[in-house]
Amino acid sequence: MMHTEPWPWSLPVARRADFVRGLRSVLEQAEGLEVAGWETSCRLAPSGLRPDRLLLGFSPVGVAPRRLQALPAALGMPTALAVAFAAAQGRATHILLALELDHTDLEIKAYLSFGSRFGRVGSTLEADLLPAMRGYKWHPSDPIRTRTSDYCRLPVAARQLQTTLEQADGVPPAVVPAYGVAAFAVREALARRPYWYECDFLQVTEQGSERSSCCVRLYESGLKVVDLQPAIEALQKTWLLSDAQHCIERMGQRPLGWMAVGVDRQREPFVTLYCEATRADARQALSFGTD
Repeated sequence: MMHTEPWPWSLPVARRADFVRGLRSVLEQAEGLEVAGWETSCRLAPSGLRPDRLLLGFSPVGVAPRRLQALPAALGMPTALAVAFAAAQGRATHILLALELDHTDLEIKAYLSFGSRFGRVGSTLEADLLPAMRGYKWHPSDPIRTRTSDYCRLPVAARQLQTTLEQADGVPPAVVPAYGVAAFAVREALARRPYWYECDFLQVTEQGSERSSCCVRLYESGLKVVDLQPAIEALQKTWLLSDAQHCIERMGQRPLGWMAVGVDRQREPFVTLYCEATRADARQALSFGTD
């Protein structure tokens, strides 16, 4: 029988000292706080799979201001990002922390979520200036490599979203297969739950970059990752992915949370599947670590 390593960690990554340090740093910032949610994710692209990713979120309400102000420095956030993060942090309703192995380098991410999911940010002026969420991303090994991503919410009904994803108007041909996976997920969700109204749709841009993508919320869809197997198999053939089946084998029974599709800053098409995780996933990675 072929040995399958525990999801979501590939052992060589989980044993890397920089990955373990980054994971410990992220976990320390949420220590003692009520974590609102955990996610693990896997990105699929023609260049291969990137599975070693974890995210957690918490509300800043009730957290000591001094602790929140110290967050950028505690995470090792580069100065320019830290200044921007601190300026917007007071308006955030949730803070999300994440890390992943980006090819060969560790990337750490801190997101500020503004306003409620279906509501607007506090004032009209703020609503005009702020996206639904902003992500600040950097490589500890190379502080000059930073990214700032904006996630803007677009109101759309589930069936309208299905049509939008299926048509993929204006999407480069190389990205159409990625949109096809998202369209399949929405179609499956509607087939199982015809009155599924809880979909959420975000458009994503990156400052100073050609990245263009979108995110679909699927938490309330009832779908598990394994339900996407036909779409993943089709993507595997199109992108010539040799390891896509591992995504289903490892994540299969986890509830699907979000899906992101589009092109990254290098213009590579991608599909990222986000699913539920737990604190046990983080502990598992630390148990493998040798830092």
